[in-house]
Amino acid sequence: MSLRFKMGEAFPADSVLGKWMVLLSVLLNDLILANEHLVEALDRSGSSPSPEGVYFFRLTCSHFREAAKFLDCAHRQPQVKAFLEVLNSDARRDHDFVRSTFSPWQGSFVETTVKPIRDTFFHYPALGSIELKAALCELAMRETEVLLKGTRIHDVRAVFADEVGVRLALGHLGDDANIRVAIDRLTEVTTALLRFMDAALTEYFSRLPCGAVTPADKK
Repeated sequence: MSLRFKMGEAFPADSVLGKWMVLLSVLLNDLILANEHLVEALDRSGSSPSPEGVYFFRLTCSHFREAAKFLDCAHRQPQVKAFLEVLNSDARRDHDFVRSTFSPWQGSFVETTVKPIRDTFFHYPALGSIELKAALCELAMRETEVLLKGTRIHDVRAVFADEVGVRLALGHLGDDANIRVAIDRLTEVTTALLRFMDAALTEYFSRLPCGAVTPADKK
């Protein structure tokens, strides 16, 4: 089933609430995709995160960092605050839980864990960086490999690079146990955010004028 509507009727360009809902939906799409791959990668890897799991953890952290900034700014808008007050108690509880991971900012989960991981995800280190040298020194005695699954470039996996990348991204978290705790918390808060966004979108559409939204099989 799908719903059809004209963008201008559902999300007027001069409506703060409409623009908030559009951007919330962009976040919804991004987080659903990233979180789905993260959960699948973790299920395959067991207790110790695989390089693929770490990649999708870093990606989900990046989306969630941007979501935190967006939610924090939007929360100051009177139209958004008024809309949040009419949501059901479960949705408001999820929203408050998500906000607790970045507000207050000092010492928060997003400041201490998510933001540093986001920063390393989008910025490769300089050749002279202390972090790169430290990662290579730590791995100096590690026996590693290049994995060749076939003859195409897509069949090549530089496992040694994965191991360096994991330490660059997650080195401040320490050992695998701490990394797993961070992953579990991110998964928990991302799930709460997805529930909140689903509830908000449902409530928003229910408040549109009669006939603005129709099932796709009806004209």
